Amino acid sequence: MSKKSQKNYRKIPDFIRNKLETIRSNYIRVTTLLNINLNSPNDQNYNNWFILNNQGEFEFPSVLSPDKLRGSYSKKNLNGYTIIHKDLPKISKTYIWEAPNFGDPTKGYHDVIRHRLIYPRTHIAPREWSIRLESLTAGSSNIYTLKASIDIILNKEDPGFETDLLFAINLLQENVYACDVHDANTTDDQYIATRVVDWQIFPPGQKNQLLAAIGLSVGSQNLELTNKITDRINYIESLNPREYIVGQGMNRNYIGAKFRDDLIIFENIHYGNAIYILFDNWQQLSQMSRIDIIQRSEKDFDRIFHRNGWKETLRYKLFKYLSLE
Repeated sequence: MSKKSQKNYRKIPDFIRNKLETIRSNYIRVTTLLNINLNSPNDQNYNNWFILNNQGEFEFPSVLSPDKLRGSYSKKNLNGYTIIHKDLPKISKTYIWEAPNFGDPTKGYHDVIRHRLIYPRTHIAPREWSIRLESLTAGSSNIYTLKASIDIILNKEDPGFETDLLFAINLLQENVYACDVHDANTTDDQYIATRVVDWQIFPPGQKNQLLAAIGLSVGSQNLELTNKITDRINYIESLNPREYIVGQGMNRNYIGAKFRDDLIIFENIHYGNAIYILFDNWQQLSQMSRIDIIQRSEKDFDRIFHRNGWKETLRYKLFKYLSLE
């Protein structure tokens, strides 16, 4: 059963809870079937997925990256969010920023330090989940049956299962106007295999091999993404990293560069809204998933958003941290 009548759920809906009771497996996938008629005005919300190819046939993407404008959960999925604990006593926090000496950038910069009392905050890292689309019919007469799934398997026994389930339901609802749950249809061993933490290491100067490892290449159909990632790799190369790190398994889509055993930068190649500077021993980080890595205390990482001037900010902060060796 699917629901198309509302955008968000404030709690897990009864039809989902009833469905969960019928699923014996602990492993759940948030997925739904969509019957789309491109000729029907009722299905016009889906039309922007489909592109007419040179053979006169409609094609659709295999993966959707939820746009933050789709709704609050899509925005949280991309940017994360902060919980302010107003029920707890305030704590002191130090703010540091650079300012030009005597208001003149040509005379150099100095650190400005301020202390404020604030409520404790917990930063929830971006989940960065995607939606996978799979056709179950041939699309005759412009009528398609698609399976839309959040690209993660949930475990009923995980402590955060209900939180993740509600998030996944709303993320799917916001983007495909329907949601449902199904048995993940996989054995425990197969599920565990998707949870394996694995990273590939590449020395500097192997840009083509690096692109191939993350599923891109010169001449790739996704030329815009390839050019963007190539530009970032070229810039990071100019900063002289010791080696590159590419995620596999549940760490897929993540690429990083190591400048020191305790100074590493990471970013997601598909979302790419920010780059993270991490301060910890690589031997410890290499045993963690990317979610575990970026859900650490804020003192363990620095985040730089990809806005105008991000390259200069990254260079300044990186060299600053390197000087603390």
